Amino acid sequence: MRVTVLLLTEDFLIPVPDAMSDDAAALAEPLGIGVHAVAKAAITPQSAVIVIGPIGPATIAALRLQGVGKIIATDYSPMRRSLASEIGASEVFDPAAASVDERLNEHTGSGAAIYEFIASHTLIPERVKRAPEKACLVITGIHTSETPLYLAFSSVKELDILFSYYYTQGEFADALAAMSTGKRQ
Repeated sequence: MRVTVLLLTEDFLIPVPDAMSDDAAALAEPLGIGVHAVAKAAITPQSAVIVIGPIGPATIAALRLQGVGKIIATDYSPMRRSLASEIGASEVFDPAAASVDERLNEHTGSGAAIYEFIASHTLIPERVKRAPEKACLVITGIHTSETPLYLAFSSVKELDILFSYYYTQGEFADALAAMSTGKRQ
């Protein structure tokens, strides 16, 4: 069955600029997720950041909007790696060809921000275990399985572990506005 009418509350609607295509407007949703995830961590333009996973390009765009220059992206998808490079990642690599953990420690160092967009809960303990000291790990997505987390790694390395889900209405509006003005940093 195809739904042709959807009843919504006006408070939840955000106007799309007339000049913006429907396809372009649809990209505000993943960009909103990236904007929200970036807002979770104390990112500065001098921050070193690694972005892992399929929402990476949207997060890279959000990081560029904040003026961050050192952005390392990794993804199995050649298309998303190409897009990450085009959007502004300073380095892009295939995790099948190079160790994420080695690159993470080699290029980011102490105080790095790590954005993890992989929906596999089994990777979280490894990311915590291998993160550099004083890193900020931002975990997104919905993880419904129990996940063992050895807090000793987090404590000894003084990690900040944050969780991010979706976006606020304001962040969605900000994403749409950035897209409509062509703002990229």
